[in-house]
Amino acid sequence: MKFGCTFTLSKMRACASVIISLIALSWPTAADAWNWPGKASGVEKATPVPKVEIGTFSGGTGESAARQLRAELMDARELLPVTEEVPGAFKVSGSSSGGRVVGRLLDASGKEVFDRTYAAPGLDENVKALSDDLIFAVTGRLGMASSRIAFVSDVGGTKQIYVCDVDGGNVEQITREPNGAVSPTLTADSSLMAYTSYRTGYSVVQVLDLGGGREQAFSETAGGSTGPSFSPDGRFLAMTLGFVGTPEIFVTELETGRTICLSETTGVPSSPTWHPKEPQILYSCDEGAGPRLWLASMKKDEKSKPWGLSWGFRTDPEWSPDGLQVAYTTKRGNGYCVAVRGFPSGRERVIRRGGAQHPTWSPNGRFIAYVLGGSLIVHDLKTNEEQTILADKGTISEPCWMR
Repeated sequence: MKFGCTFTLSKMRACASVIISLIALSWPTAADAWNWPGKASGVEKATPVPKVEIGTFSGGTGESAARQLRAELMDARELLPVTEEVPGAFKVSGSSSGGRVVGRLLDASGKEVFDRTYAAPGLDENVKALSDDLIFAVTGRLGMASSRIAFVSDVGGTKQIYVCDVDGGNVEQITREPNGAVSPTLTADSSLMAYTSYRTGYSVVQVLDLGGGREQAFSETAGGSTGPSFSPDGRFLAMTLGFVGTPEIFVTELETGRTICLSETTGVPSSPTWHPKEPQILYSCDEGAGPRLWLASMKKDEKSKPWGLSWGFRTDPEWSPDGLQVAYTTKRGNGYCVAVRGFPSGRERVIRRGGAQHPTWSPNGRFIAYVLGGSLIVHDLKTNEEQTILADKGTISEPCWMR
């Protein structure tokens, strides 16, 4: 099976051995050399929610498919499903037998947008895929019905990584590390997961092929490696490495092993996160006055700099899918809370107080998942409604929304 970011296990083994010798490597401009994907677009103007008429779905499981499709679209809140003809509405119809689903979407003029067959083993999975395709075809935004959330839980005694559906269902254990596993990150196609393992007694970044089950230690260095983060195109991995004395943020090209040091701190940098469209990384670093957020550019000779705001507790940053906002953990008084701030500048807006931590964005940017009191919460940023999707599963931490 091919890896989503085009590197092989033999190359992964080579990375650990060459990483130290390649730290001093330089090239003209990292952003140019790495062929960074497109530029960020402007802020979208508010538009009415598009309507989609759910027509007839024939076949033995047709009624169930139509009913579940309506529920999925209502949960996503990107399209308004209707059951009668409405001027200007799209129309979806199709068939379903034995869980297999055929969906056909027409635009308001009656022109066919797509006609697709979904043949996964179960009806639920097929309807979720159809719902996501409808949302993307009509709005241009990613759906979230078939996305999943990775998270850390100690329900089995040691911290391990699990995944679940966006409603908290179908919980699946991913890691079984004897000394625990934390800090999951995924490639955009969710084919690879990187995480921090403690199997050898010190921290090591592991990379796991979720399709084939193969895994490999990516960086076995004396000072340990933690907090991995895949680039948007899956070609690079940022992490904290400690073998040069003071821990720093490093970025490695997975296919070649080329590596650069991105930070130069007197503290302990952590939690790197990539801008989805620009050659930039945000990370948290505590240099004595509490952790704050720093912005690092991949461009040559540009040093890291504090990202706005005064000194204070701010960590766990994650950019929104459009790159226009950042969510992070901060503090109010003695309590943790989740906040959102516009990028590159804007006012800080507290989303949830009372101990909320570790925010992560949904694929469409409308929802944020975070942990509160050991439970996993999904928060609608437009309505400010929140829903506990997973509780009584040990103490949950570090959710990561799989795209």
